[in-house]
Amino acid sequence: MNLLNMINRNRNVPTTETDKFFTIRNFRSSQFKLIEYFMNNCIEYVSKQNGNYIKIDKIIIQNVPTYLGVHYNLLTQVIVDVDILGIDGVWLRKKTFLNFFLPTLVDDMFFILNENYFVPTIYILDKPIVIKKKSIKLTSIFNSVTIYDKLVTFMGNNIPATYFLDLFLSDMVPNELELKQKLIKIFKISPKTFTESDLLTYFGNMFKCDQNRLIIQQCFNGIFFDDYTKILYQQCYNLDEKDLTIPNLLQIGVDNIMNNDENMFINLSYKRLVFMEIILSPIFQRIANIANQSLKGFRVSEINMDQFELIKHFYLKLHNKFLYDNVNAFDTLVSHKTHLLTPNVENAPAIIANLHSTHFKRICPISVSSQNPGETVYTLADAKCDIFGNFYNV
Repeated sequence: MNLLNMINRNRNVPTTETDKFFTIRNFRSSQFKLIEYFMNNCIEYVSKQNGNYIKIDKIIIQNVPTYLGVHYNLLTQVIVDVDILGIDGVWLRKKTFLNFFLPTLVDDMFFILNENYFVPTIYILDKPIVIKKKSIKLTSIFNSVTIYDKLVTFMGNNIPATYFLDLFLSDMVPNELELKQKLIKIFKISPKTFTESDLLTYFGNMFKCDQNRLIIQQCFNGIFFDDYTKILYQQCYNLDEKDLTIPNLLQIGVDNIMNNDENMFINLSYKRLVFMEIILSPIFQRIANIANQSLKGFRVSEINMDQFELIKHFYLKLHNKFLYDNVNAFDTLVSHKTHLLTPNVENAPAIIANLHSTHFKRICPISVSSQNPGETVYTLADAKCDIFGNFYNV
């Protein structure tokens, strides 16, 4: 399912060229409407790893009020039914693949759990190519690629960086050879000591595929690039779909390193907002594990999980990162604990009096709290972003 087409079919989401951007106030709701898309993406991703063995039958998304004693909760139940392809090639009857609850977004702003109101913040993350002092991470919603300390982590495996570079970067192509040499220098990677046969055997066993370079590259790309990840990279870096290759993404990462922009970590041009990716992260982790099993030949027909796993995830992992207050309090915003500034305010609140003008359109590392500097971020209420969280006109 194409995300942009789905957005255009939803009359509640802006579709014209001039109003395709969202304000901070309606970003949560625009993201919450993508639950169906994310579920489709999950099933398609698992299915393609093993001969397209499952397909969506139906997705049910319904609000379900529940009670724990006298305490009221408003939850959204998500049920994903699929058809399973039998060994004989005949599609079998439907089966429930996923069934879970998550907090319902009320009035585009808050959750109700145990009769408490939680106004969820919107998080700021690096754009999908994350540059750190000693690593490059190519982020994927299911299986990311990280180069660090002469190793590449992918699918839970530590791959020798020399194998990874040799798989995607040819010494016979000048641009690829130059990129490989830069990566070798940056990460102090040892020279190549293996044969072509060693390389193909290693990845062939890893992906359970033919020991052919082109097939191995296709397997790698099929695991890294799901539908959402493809669109995300296109939107964040103005790439055409034909340019979505591992070498091109590595080139962007290396270019950022070579530019030596020490302020990348506070520059909003390198950041994006996220909401549902954080809420649904336990589901994405499970899908990644199932997809890895699917790649090895297993046909998983359902995910056995605690239906309240996402609720527990909120309480255990996100609770301290969300504002617990009544709904009439300041509307919350970006990153961990944040507030909106009202447009045209002459005097900023005392809590941000120390913000310096040099940090406009930046994440200010100054904070009233000395324990977590830079954790709180402020922006105007009418600041605009697209549905992928990219800030507009920063």
